[in-house]
Amino acid sequence: MILLSGAIMFCLSYNKIIGVTAASLIVLTWLCIAVFFRSPARNIPCGDNLILAPADGVIKDIEIIKADQLEFFHGYDMIRIGIFLSVFDVHINRIPTDMIIKERKYRPGKKYDARSPQAITDNESMLLTGECEISGIKFLIGVRQISGAIARRIVCAVEPGMRLRRGATYGMIKFGSRTELFLPVCNEISIKAKTGQRVYAGISILAEIITTRSLDKQRK
Repeated sequence: MILLSGAIMFCLSYNKIIGVTAASLIVLTWLCIAVFFRSPARNIPCGDNLILAPADGVIKDIEIIKADQLEFFHGYDMIRIGIFLSVFDVHINRIPTDMIIKERKYRPGKKYDARSPQAITDNESMLLTGECEISGIKFLIGVRQISGAIARRIVCAVEPGMRLRRGATYGMIKFGSRTELFLPVCNEISIKAKTGQRVYAGISILAEIITTRSLDKQRK
């Protein structure tokens, strides 16, 4: 803030018209950076059987990925939910459910637009896989950060062996990106997300583990 004030005073003292213009651009740039790196507090929904969105943005696709196309899920078919984040979205990523991190895989890559199918296969990415247990049901889960055309750095301060709580922040992708959630294809997991839906990290429910308790609640 002191440096910002100093830069504005210098611009104003140099030439009034140029100074006002330059000072306005400095303030606008600073505000944009502050907005982009914001990390608003979130009220995490109650319910151990809920799987939450790992990122703010719009769901672009929901599809089943066959086991032979996957490297890290031990032969399971997985449902992939892709979320596109524009430069105006909060870019902090959150853990979708309680999990123990098993693997962390970084892939260097290109900078295609995050909405492009090529971004999924070719862009820089960071994949976390973990193990969850909800109501006695154990399953694998994955979250993948993918950089975009503007994004230039993936941040992920997570290592294998860490136990993370649902809704906890674990990283971010700077300046426009894509975040994906991987869930196993099974009868116990009910997908609640829809393409085109706007979601919020740590708040929006993307899936639910169907247990005897949750079925009883639905009947009521």
